[in-house]
Order: sequence, then C-alpha cells, then structure tokens
Amino acid sequence: MKKVLGGIILLVLVLLMGAPWYIGKQVETFYTQLTDESLMNNPSMGIKDLDYQRGWFSSVITGDIILKAMGEDLALPAVIRFKSEVTHGPVFWSALSSGSPIGLALDRSSAWIEPVEESDPELAAIIKEFPSFEMKSHIGFDKTIASVYSIAAYAKTFKETSKPVVIDFAGLNGNGTYNWASKDFDFEAEMPSFSITENEADVFIVDKILLSAAKAGGDTSARYDIERIAFNNKISHTRFNLDKAYVAAMSKEAEEVYNSTFETGFDNLTNNDLSFAPAKLEIMLDNLDKASMDTLRETINDVAASGSMNSDMYGMMIMGKLMELLPEILKRDPKFTLTTLNLGTGKDEALTATGYAEILGEQAANLPSMTMLIQAVNAEFEASLPKAFLNTFMDLGQLMQLMDQGLLVSDENYYRTKATIKEGHVTINGNTIM
Repeated sequence: MKKVLGGIILLVLVLLMGAPWYIGKQVETFYTQLTDESLMNNPSMGIKDLDYQRGWFSSVITGDIILKAMGEDLALPAVIRFKSEVTHGPVFWSALSSGSPIGLALDRSSAWIEPVEESDPELAAIIKEFPSFEMKSHIGFDKTIASVYSIAAYAKTFKETSKPVVIDFAGLNGNGTYNWASKDFDFEAEMPSFSITENEADVFIVDKILLSAAKAGGDTSARYDIERIAFNNKISHTRFNLDKAYVAAMSKEAEEVYNSTFETGFDNLTNNDLSFAPAKLEIMLDNLDKASMDTLRETINDVAASGSMNSDMYGMMIMGKLMELLPEILKRDPKFTLTTLNLGTGKDEALTATGYAEILGEQAANLPSMTMLIQAVNAEFEASLPKAFLNTFMDLGQLMQLMDQGLLVSDENYYRTKATIKEGHVTINGNTIM
C-alpha cells in the first residue's frame, strides 16, 4: 500500500512540475498549429483527447495528461484530466506571433485524477477522493508562461486488511516558467509534509520534499534534469538531498556512466555521548560502469533475500562478484570525491574534511596483482580535527607520537593533516612515507 500511495504522491508531484509545461504546449499548439501526435513525442508526458473551444475574450481547453516512461513500478490505473480557462483579448492568438503586449492573457486551470475502469475498487476509491489542484498563470507577450500552483491539504483514513491506515499531507505548491520560443523552463514543486500511519509504532513521516528542474539554452533535445530532491524528517532528525543525478545520453558509452551526488545531514547526531550539530556529508561517485553497478546491486539483493547464508558466506559472495566485475569497473577510471564532511563539535568548532580518490583504469589493468592497486591510484585528502574533539579519543602521549611522525600538525585549536597518493607514493604533510 505504501508503494501505491507513494506512486500517487509522485504522480501528483510530476503533475505539478509539468503544469506550466502543458499550458505552454497548449499555447504552442495553437500558435504553431502542431498536430496532436507531435504533443505525444515528449519522453515524460503527453496530451490526448485535446479539445479547444475558442471565444472572443476567453477560450476553454480540456484534455488528458498521459505520463510516460514512468516504469512499471510507478504505473497507476488512473488518468489525469485538466481544464484551462484562458481570458484574453480578441486578437490574442494572432498577437503572439508579433510579440504585441495584447498577447498578455490570464489562465485559470484545474486538474484532477480519475481511476480507469479496471482499477482495483479500493484504490479507485482513494483516487476519487484525491483533491484537484488549481493553477493561475500569466501568459506573456514575451512568449513566457509564469505559473503558481497548489493543491489543498488532504487526509484520509482507510483500512488495509484489518488495520486502519492514515495518509496525511499538508498540501502541495510550486511555481515555474516556460518559454515556448526557446523551450527553456524552470520549475519547482514542494510538498511540505507527508505521513502514513499504520499504528503508533509504524509511522512513515516526511517533513518536506522539494523537486526542482530547469533547462536553458534552447536545445530541445537537452535532458530535463532534476536538480534537487530533498528529504527531511524532523522526527529522526535526518535530511537527505539528491542533487542532479542523471544518466548521460550524449553517446552509447556515456549512457553507461552516471554521476551521483549524495548529501546527508543531521540536526543533531549523538554517538558515544558526543554530540555533533550541525552535520553534513556530501559525496560524489563518478565514472562508474552502470551495467556493473546494476549487476552488483542485483547480487546484493539476491544474497540478502537468502536466509540460509551466514555473514561470512554473504561477504564472500559479494566480494567474489565484485572481483569478477572489477575489470569493467576499473576501465572507466572511477572516482570518489568527498566534497564536504562537516561535524559541528561545539564552541563554533567543526571537524571538516575534503578530498578525492581516482583509479587510473589503464594502469590498474596492467598490474600483476590487485594488491598493488595503490600504484594506479591518485588521491588527496585534507582534514581539520578540533583538539577538544580528538582529546576525547586519544591521550596526549599518542597525539605527541603522531605529531613526531609528521602525521598531525598542530595549531591553536586544531590538529590538521593532508595526505596525497600519486604514482604509488604516499605523502603526509609534505613527508613521503612510501
């Protein structure tokens, strides 16, 4: 049930993100006299059963929005219907081509979800009660559409088998612009809160979800990148952000490479009676072989689903598969980047670290043994450790020994260290140790 409800929420978020898009497509249709079929060529959504009733001072546009490329797991037995009432001057449509100020118009739109005939009755009942959303737009003579859209708060209690389940969220809202001349856009949608409660001990709560997308440059073949997905749960004091995760589509080889940025944060992280606030971790993984990563993930899932293995067998299977895939993974010069590590330790002091490590695939492939992999690695890491923090883990004698060995450098409030690996040599704070 959570999967289905999550799909509904995602569907509505996509609807919000695409709201100015489909209004823009409607205007573009009548402006350039495109066919209905051309509207269906967008990889993410299309419009069918389009109906247009034109008047002197207002026009009414109705139709169905069809979401495509959503994947089987997100496919829902529902259709999104919309109605737009455009208030305009008597020469609005003809004025668009000239860029005349008369081209200014106001649009009031509404959209709602309806179940299809073959829907499960319980799911159909949920879909029918899902509120519609309203959107107000300015259609400008400069060939842009600026929109503000929202959906009302919603709460629903229903029964799944014998348990009552409550779904509740505090509405959806967003804004965006679309330029039908250049095809550029900039959208943002936010869901302030969302929760599913099955019982007192099983509550799924998201404090905020934020989606934003943009495209500039007028290239109609450009990717519609999601710049940011944010997750914030106040109950567990955790946050998660995914920034500009995409699969490159410039070439067949590039399709196998993906870049991901992961950011996690904690309002307050406590471990061994030590508190860190705020905390932030940002990591990037580049040049990974997508096919190998998918195979490795499938192996992990298969092993995890088997209850007959102990931890040693589990580790051996994963390591075996990793070693099997390693040649393909190394070919693409994989790179790990620690963009940000920041742990606030109190008194305006923070443990910070940055760095990167990359494997040179061609050199790694020619090594006689993977135990010599350091010879094909370039890396650099730098860290600042508050003295008050490190003193809780180590005594003064141990710290003095590390400083004598050149592994730590001391200043007023921090111990600092910088390490580099290049051509098989390891240097720490300017001292080559191997």
